[in-house]
Amino acid sequence: MNKLIMTTGLLIICQSSIAQQTNPVVKPDPVTTEAKYELLPSSVFVPIEISQTLLKQLIHQATPTQQRIRDESKTEELNFSFDIKDGETKFTGNTISHHMRLTNGDGSYRRRGWTRQPWPFNGRIYLPWVRVDCDDIRGNADVDITVNLQSNYQLKATGNLSAKIDNVQCAQFNVTGIARAFTSHSFKQDLDKSLNNGLKTINIKSTVSDLWQQLQTPYRVDNDLYFLIKPSAILYQDIQFSGETATTGIGLNFYACTGNKVDSAQWKPNVALPNLTKIWQLTPTT
Repeated sequence: MNKLIMTTGLLIICQSSIAQQTNPVVKPDPVTTEAKYELLPSSVFVPIEISQTLLKQLIHQATPTQQRIRDESKTEELNFSFDIKDGETKFTGNTISHHMRLTNGDGSYRRRGWTRQPWPFNGRIYLPWVRVDCDDIRGNADVDITVNLQSNYQLKATGNLSAKIDNVQCAQFNVTGIARAFTSHSFKQDLDKSLNNGLKTINIKSTVSDLWQQLQTPYRVDNDLYFLIKPSAILYQDIQFSGETATTGIGLNFYACTGNKVDSAQWKPNVALPNLTKIWQLTPTT
């Protein structure tokens, strides 16, 4: 996706670092077999930035415009409908807070009691239904979304939903029942599913895979001096929101040595792209 920006300064870093250490260039003795390579461990951090505007668009696309709530049992039934309007989206630390406005709500609530049948019968005797019709239901709903980078290079969102009903025109009904039904209903699951489907379009793995292959390609420093890299692992950190972007990053661990043209031609590490390894947790900032 063209809104995923990866800054890769690896080759520039390697070039400047080696140039500073080899002025003038002192060519090492030829290396003829892999057994003679002196591989030195090293690493480089590659930041990954994702536009907050893109994340806002994905959240808006994942939010339905209407939600129907049905919850039926033998003693209680909820049947409500709301229109949903997207509101403000805030980014703090590693959490996205998204506000929604519930409007044009209406529906009904039914309830009945029951008693046990007297001996010698078994079972229940249900009393008649009592129904309350409601309209002018309005309220607010907020979802706190955490986006994390998984070991399979996929971004995943999880959220906690809360709702508050501002106004209900109906008699003898506790509005917290509507709020509870909205919160526990499939709305949250639907939102999580839609948002995660949108996040799958951000292809981090493809970008990292290209860099992984580039690392294993010999880098020419001088006429007969090459920088040879064998990558070993990819580490990553949690996403943090800062400014206009969501920033995460990967640390590329590798072994490096130098060689001549012959070594360069024979250099084929062919290390397969591994899963990400999480090594630290960022503390959310306010």
